[in-house]
Amino acid sequence: MAVVACLLWLLTGAADQWRWLALALTALTTYVVVELNNRHALLRIRSRLVSSTYLLFMAAAPFLHTHRQAAALMLAFALSYAMLFQTYQRVRAEGYVFHAFLFLGLGSLWFPPMAVMALLYFFSMIFQLRTFTWRTFVAGLLGMAVPYWFYIVYAVYHGQFLSAFDYLLPWFRVERPAYEVVTLSQWVALGVVGFFAFISLVHFLRTAYNDKIRTRMLFYVIVTQECVLAAGAAALPRYMDLWLALLMLNSSILIAHYYALARGRLFDFWFNLSLLLIVGWGVYNYIHL
Repeated sequence: MAVVACLLWLLTGAADQWRWLALALTALTTYVVVELNNRHALLRIRSRLVSSTYLLFMAAAPFLHTHRQAAALMLAFALSYAMLFQTYQRVRAEGYVFHAFLFLGLGSLWFPPMAVMALLYFFSMIFQLRTFTWRTFVAGLLGMAVPYWFYIVYAVYHGQFLSAFDYLLPWFRVERPAYEVVTLSQWVALGVVGFFAFISLVHFLRTAYNDKIRTRMLFYVIVTQECVLAAGAAALPRYMDLWLALLMLNSSILIAHYYALARGRLFDFWFNLSLLLIVGWGVYNYIHL
């Protein structure tokens, strides 16, 4: 999948420097996803399906191949997961919590709605990870604040202190979701990712008892964020490319869990059919570039 993704990535314009940057960031995100799976045993069997699923989605979505902001957000999101998962029932988790929120704060500088995900991180720390204390709460707040402190220093250095956060003002305006700006390719991508994520979610909820308690709790964190990302795409469709990028990363873990562990007489046929559907979706995207 890594070879196929690289070839398809460079198929439509190897001379574009932003395409190379997005590819490098995606490669780093893939490595983080591999480590995430290895360290936390997200799948009960030895499998590379988590990273392969992520690369499959990215290879089939050429509209993200030059989207450096989406690539940066995915990397920040994956790194925040890597730090957050390390806090599970850890007695002194302040350092990991700080770094989890630090990466989330970096992402929110580029895409402010990611700051809302911090509230769900605290929720997960209370109910799933069991690491919420006043110390981890303060560590999380500091982690979110540090990127903004550095940004303020940068703005002061360039004499832009008073206008540094003007870019945040549009996010505080209440407006009707502008679904008319969503393109047909984005609707199709949302439908494909949403369909496979939904059936994977149903399978996980039905078979979660087979996983270890730790793995189950980590997946509940992923499911919680999946709901938030879907709600964000519905509320702010103007930024559908960014929501799709984050959904592809988050959904890949759920989808890999389903296709690696599901069983049945017709499941091999369904796996092959699913693969053909995603390949067909990718061909559609490349035709309509």
